[in-house]
Amino acid sequence: MDAAQQHDCLHRLLGAVRTASLSTIDQQGAPYGSMVPYLWYRPDGALIIHISGLAQHTRNLHRDGRAALLVTETDGPELNPLALVRATFTGTLTGLPPDDPLVDPIRAAYLHRFATAQRVMQLADFVFYRLRPQAIHLVAGFGQAHRMDGAVIGP
Repeated sequence: MDAAQQHDCLHRLLGAVRTASLSTIDQQGAPYGSMVPYLWYRPDGALIIHISGLAQHTRNLHRDGRAALLVTETDGPELNPLALVRATFTGTLTGLPPDDPLVDPIRAAYLHRFATAQRVMQLADFVFYRLRPQAIHLVAGFGQAHRMDGAVIGP
């Protein structure tokens, strides 16, 4: 699979799948996993999550922003789970202050992708976090693992 095919495979996955597994580091230094909806914000080349300050993963991010988001194709009984397309995005998740100029366009894009998130947008403890991946590990099918620079999801 050449670089253009990898790029296309990754972009199809990001466009089709709306949830990711978020891995953070807890206060004992152990991995902590949770599920989060995410937005691929193409103009910024970032993955965006909207999370509560009350959640364990958010408290973990306050201590250590290093994180990974795993996005995987949906499984089904007729599929080989080892052949599912998936990608792990690693880097540092940073919170966006409410007055950041990116917040309004990100909010609009997030609500377009998740129409049911309108109520959550009203809650003061929810904040957007942004991951501009440093590295991506793409598995495009069984035996098709590729290491990619995080910039490939950019504009």
